[in-house]
Amino acid sequence: MRSFPRSKPLQPLATVYRTDLPMGELCRHLPGVTRMILRSDGLTVAKITRISALGTATRDPESGLHLHHPEQLTPHLVRCPADATLTCVLRSSTGETPLSLHFPSTPWESRSTRRLLDETHAHPVEVPGIWSEGAGAWLDEGLHQSLRFQAEMLHLLSLLDEFRTVTLHVQHASCSLETTLRPTFIDLDGDLLRLSDRHGHHAVHLHPHRVRAAMDHRHLHLHSLTA
Repeated sequence: MRSFPRSKPLQPLATVYRTDLPMGELCRHLPGVTRMILRSDGLTVAKITRISALGTATRDPESGLHLHHPEQLTPHLVRCPADATLTCVLRSSTGETPLSLHFPSTPWESRSTRRLLDETHAHPVEVPGIWSEGAGAWLDEGLHQSLRFQAEMLHLLSLLDEFRTVTLHVQHASCSLETTLRPTFIDLDGDLLRLSDRHGHHAVHLHPHRVRAAMDHRHLHLHSLTA
């Protein structure tokens, strides 16, 4: 009987890879549905969506994502420490992490991830703290009890009750997001307000004193103050 040599087991992947592909080109290689997180000071939005038509453009109509300065964002393909799946983290030229794309259906140690790393010519790098700042750590925002902001909180809660539908405008120097939801879950913790829609497609963290509210005849608009 003829015997065949056993193939060598694959070496484990590193935890962080960097690719120099432009974001529009990288999106052609990424899996479909993602949990996108865009964070600015005082307003953070997580949204389950697709990035369908970024390409060479800077605005994606399906997700609402707008890249103002894509050349200032460097994509990193990262192993999510929570569930060992694929995440794409965008770091700005100033070292901030305003945007991340999580793909919970794509295991890190999988053929799909290895093919993605190969197609995008990604190389392993060390980036300390990539999960402890910005969009990677949005659930760890500090809570600050303060009587000073009770008026802003009560005013915002009354507006949410009146308008029901909220359009969020999250601004960062390198990218922004506009998205609309009807909150069915509202949670107050100190001066942090959490919102979510019925199906969990949106999750929002905001500090009322760090957002600007505006109204039209149909929607409440909340704008982050920093850009």
